[in-house]
Amino acid sequence: MSSIALVNILTSLFTSAIFLKYFLLNYRIIMNIYVSNLGYSFQDEDLSKLFGEYGNVSSAKVITDKFTSRSRGFGFVEMSDNQAAETAIRELDGKMIEGRSVKVSEARPREENRSRSNNNYTKRW
Repeated sequence: MSSIALVNILTSLFTSAIFLKYFLLNYRIIMNIYVSNLGYSFQDEDLSKLFGEYGNVSSAKVITDKFTSRSRGFGFVEMSDNQAAETAIRELDGKMIEGRSVKVSEARPREENRSRSNNNYTKRW
């Protein structure tokens, strides 16, 4: 096999791989869901089980305090099926779980914390 033919084969494989990666990143439907007003005993497994009734859960994470390791009362769920995620949001929003009315919505993108990036607090004069 000549080196030119090998280069052509490698180039086509490389461009195919780039296209495939682009396609998977842009057309893969994963919805990130924000869940708040959770009980302090709520754990990742409980959150996964709760949303698992509606479809495939990619990940479920209850946010905990870094010093006490206790739940902060909110978490995030990722679901791979957009339709199942919307159904879960509709049906779980306002539902009473462990004596609390849980709030469920699509998560907004995280905003950059301007106070840290601005560095105004480190300047003395």
